[in-house]
Amino acid sequence: MLWAFVPLALLIAIAAFWWYGRKPVRYTATLAVLVERHLPNLLAHLTPGSVLTADRAGGPGFLQLALIHAAGPTRTVEFGLPDASWARPAFTQVESRLRAQGLDPQVENGASAEIPRFLRVRIVGPSDLVTAQLATVLRTVSTALAWGPETEYVVTYKGRPRRAA
Repeated sequence: MLWAFVPLALLIAIAAFWWYGRKPVRYTATLAVLVERHLPNLLAHLTPGSVLTADRAGGPGFLQLALIHAAGPTRTVEFGLPDASWARPAFTQVESRLRAQGLDPQVENGASAEIPRFLRVRIVGPSDLVTAQLATVLRTVSTALAWGPETEYVVTYKGRPRRAA
């Protein structure tokens, strides 16, 4: 009689692993941990189209990175910032501070009245250079938004892991 339940238990276990495997992976991190651990992980282990989002734990707002291209040692990553209500007071300052860092932020028209503009910074190069420039972007933006170094973020990855070569 007990053997009749083994296939059912196995089916439930497989379904649970499948369901949990589809959920995004979440971590809590400060900006320093985000830069030291999560940026290299995005570049080394995920496929193009993957997104890292760091939602501010203490209030509205987020930092978001998308892996656009990965071929050999070259990576292309895009940082995006919406001109949403939580970013609006510092949006122009973010753009000018990024330009002062030698970066080339592009401001596009937004898709709605709630988000009239969208700022993008695209960084291309080998992983170590991209990591360093993204660290500069994240520090510059978080400082302009007045989010201190101890601000905690809930970090979420969405995307597929790269296959080993």
